[in-house]
Amino acid sequence: LAAAGYNLRKLLRWIVLAPIFWLWCRLTATIVTQVTPQSRLDVLEPVPVGTPKSRSPRPKRIFQGRLSTPHINLSQFAASGYTNHTELNGFSAELLFLSPTRFPRSAVVSTAQQFVGKYRLFHLIRGGKFFEIWAVRPPTENTVYAMKWLPKGSHYVREHIGGLKHEYQVGSSLDHPGIIATYEYDNTSNGAYMLLELFKVPNLKQQIVLGPKKLQHRAKEIIVNCAAALAHMHERGWVHRDIKPDNYLVRDDNVVKLIDFNLARKPTGALGKLLGAKSPVQGTHSYMAPEQIRGQQVEPRADIYSFGCMVHELLSGKPPFTASSPNELLQRHLSAKPQPLTVFDKNITPEFAAYVQRMMAKDPKDRPANMKDVMMEFKTKKLFYNTPQPPNAADTAKTAAEED
Repeated sequence: LAAAGYNLRKLLRWIVLAPIFWLWCRLTATIVTQVTPQSRLDVLEPVPVGTPKSRSPRPKRIFQGRLSTPHINLSQFAASGYTNHTELNGFSAELLFLSPTRFPRSAVVSTAQQFVGKYRLFHLIRGGKFFEIWAVRPPTENTVYAMKWLPKGSHYVREHIGGLKHEYQVGSSLDHPGIIATYEYDNTSNGAYMLLELFKVPNLKQQIVLGPKKLQHRAKEIIVNCAAALAHMHERGWVHRDIKPDNYLVRDDNVVKLIDFNLARKPTGALGKLLGAKSPVQGTHSYMAPEQIRGQQVEPRADIYSFGCMVHELLSGKPPFTASSPNELLQRHLSAKPQPLTVFDKNITPEFAAYVQRMMAKDPKDRPANMKDVMMEFKTKKLFYNTPQPPNAADTAKTAAEED
């Protein structure tokens, strides 16, 4: 009898509490989904820079609720402070690049009163494992810069500090309109940083993912401009060693910026060649030259191979080699022959396709001699039989609507 009474009391308690809980959930959902877009941004205070994850206010729930709001300014949401949370960093960066507004001045608001050196952090562009990319501004100026920042913490070690300083030394030695400008390096009480030109456009990889056909009418000029930037870097005595579409920012008018000089090295000198010097195996698997994979000497022709892989992807929509594992992918770079571009698009001329194949030759000696020659060849060679036309206004509007 005692047990039966206890179970009866539990049942009655649930009968009473369940409707109350249901009403509370409905009320909360109504508040979260029906406030106006502007007031929604003020429902909770932004998370200050450096706030531990445990104090972040239900990031997934807030994120999903905000995206469900009609006509929300995606850039403003991405800039609203929740980008500090690791669960949202990657997607917030995509919102910045893919949103039609691309964080206009009205959306660039200070959400953190934190300084690194003399610069105030006011907009997180991208958060990575070691570094954070911020839009920053000196308090006394209106000029906005990009800052690659290594904050104090477990990753603030000699290796990463040295890598950032090396990247600054490479970037500051380059002076070309197709290369991101590098202004300053310093190591402060808040961490080490490098100050860069702020170029607010998506990279070439992101644009390829949205559809390579949309880029065909611009492809030749994009390729030539990218080649000119890399040719300048080689002329200044540097090999990039990580050429890929992710490392070219491309504006709608085909202005390009080559970025990320972390892996850049000087070419192997005569003594190094005589002694058979080796280099560390570094790069991105989908674009690495065979000699890079083998850890052989650093030469500009390795960049020419990677550039050929990038051109192949720009025109076909995918890298020249794909595989189910990293080792298999590297092996294909060492031994497999890529399909010519004419297989993917019959409008591409065989002469152009053959030149791209030559750039991806396994033996460096079979590739073009230098990037300046590559640039001139791309300028003069006919890319398409029939010149592609820009997407019409209806297609552009449809694409914008799909992205929204």
